[in-house]
Amino acid sequence: MSHKNQIEIYQFNSRAKYWLVRAEGGKYYDDFKYNHFISIHHNQVTLADLQTTDLLLTTEKTIEHYKQQIARVYQDKSLSKHQITFTAKRLYSFIEDMSVGDYVIVPSFKSNYFLVGQITSDVYEKRYPERATNPKSWLRTVYGYQTSRSKVD
Repeated sequence: MSHKNQIEIYQFNSRAKYWLVRAEGGKYYDDFKYNHFISIHHNQVTLADLQTTDLLLTTEKTIEHYKQQIARVYQDKSLSKHQITFTAKRLYSFIEDMSVGDYVIVPSFKSNYFLVGQITSDVYEKRYPERATNPKSWLRTVYGYQTSRSKVD
């Protein structure tokens, strides 16, 4: 009996969440692929900036705290309320909503390829001194593989 017509079917965790993580139009796609991570960057805001001793029981209170910290850190940049809210919600999703075991999909430039991976670490910060415009990123380690658009269609 030949096994070459058999395919392996991966069973996904039904409790996991699924996330679309963009790589700035594909700019960081290869970085994510070869270094096994996903990231977002708000290089002036640190995880320590967002920590608090206050008990924040709701998503709304936590996002409001994030907004206050973002406004404080970026006070010299004159961010609009919309920019502050967008950044706070994005950071909240990355830090609080994404979990180890969740799945991510990362499109390449023009979405010709997709990385499909599973988050394998909690959020952490890392400095990249060689990146003058974005020396620090917030990261999560991901194990995954690449597929082409034709395999998805």
